[in-house]
Amino acid sequence: MWPVRWGGSSNNGGVVTDRIALVLGLLIVGLIGLDVFLNGGAALVFLGRKMLTLMDYLRFWK
Repeated sequence: MWPVRWGGSSNNGGVVTDRIALVLGLLIVGLIGLDVFLNGGAALVFLGRKMLTLMDYLRFWK
């Protein structure tokens, strides 16, 4: 499924290399910074509220 140079597939344990983790971390931090700069953090508040709604829904079914 994944190319070998990306760390292989899920059949071999789903290896996440340091490089992949660093790129994903920088991407997330960059997108959060961009949201705060452009929208004042409105997307983070929206996603936080949706996450709370999801947790309430899952708590109901537990």
